[in-house]
Amino acid sequence: MKYIEQLKKSYEEAMAFNDCCPESRSEFVGNYVFGFTTYDSDKGSALESLTNDMLEVLKVILEKRNFEYLENEDNYMKYMTMVNMPFLIDKLQWGTSIRGAWLDDCNKKFELDCGRIVIEEKELNTFIEQLFEFLTQTK
Repeated sequence: MKYIEQLKKSYEEAMAFNDCCPESRSEFVGNYVFGFTTYDSDKGSALESLTNDMLEVLKVILEKRNFEYLENEDNYMKYMTMVNMPFLIDKLQWGTSIRGAWLDDCNKKFELDCGRIVIEEKELNTFIEQLFEFLTQTK
């Protein structure tokens, strides 16, 4: 649960020290974890849409349902857009087809939110799983 704690701490810091603090955990994840810049936090906004799309694609990749998901034409562009976003660009492996991408849970360390969140080697899948847990918590 260490990543949930790192996410909570970073979220609390963003809430306390930022004039434009995130209004929700989802907004925090979109801005600080995924690195989306929209200056648009209204319900139904670009930030909400991008964050939801990234979360949907991450869930598909975690569950290894890529090819099934891509059978729906509406999902194809969403998937291709998200796997090419800066957040995922260095976190995926795909062998011969990006459509079958998986999280690169090997010997890489990742830093997010200006280094306040550190994903240790071989723990990217764990981080993403705990990110989903963080988003469902209320405290």
